[in-house]
Amino acid sequence: MKKLGIFAIALVALALGVAAMGAKEPSGSLEKDTMTRENDAMTGPEDSMMEPAMAEKGAYNLSGFGPQVRSYSSEIDARMLAESNTVILFFAATWCPTCQATYKDFQANSGLIPMGTIILFVNYDKESALKMKYGITYQHTFVVIGPGGEKKMIWTGTSTVSGILAKARG
Repeated sequence: MKKLGIFAIALVALALGVAAMGAKEPSGSLEKDTMTRENDAMTGPEDSMMEPAMAEKGAYNLSGFGPQVRSYSSEIDARMLAESNTVILFFAATWCPTCQATYKDFQANSGLIPMGTIILFVNYDKESALKMKYGITYQHTFVVIGPGGEKKMIWTGTSTVSGILAKARG
């Protein structure tokens, strides 16, 4: 009988320990909803930063930013844009705090980007070949490209639209 009592106490302690460690509840739980609201850059179909038509992890919602801010689609498209525009590739990840801060600045200041300058958000987690081509080893990296796809300038760390534009001008 004494062994059964000790076993029951151990079972209760184990259950409390798991609960205290923040065991995940089923999808749609209050905990998940709270986490999503606290960190609005988390990915998932309900994420406010994701493009409405996309449920792809790692994609920022760029609708409403104007024609100067777009999602990267292909190297061919980027080169074509670079024939008559300054094209800046922004290697961004939705899990990156610095990228999130830059995204929020884009929300407030994308209207400052002049015609003739296009910023392409590149999904850092998905574009391995492009990262290799430009030597990208860190998210939150910017690359100005030429019409042949050549790297004209590369830098990291700028987190405001005005800072990005100033750096790209040289």
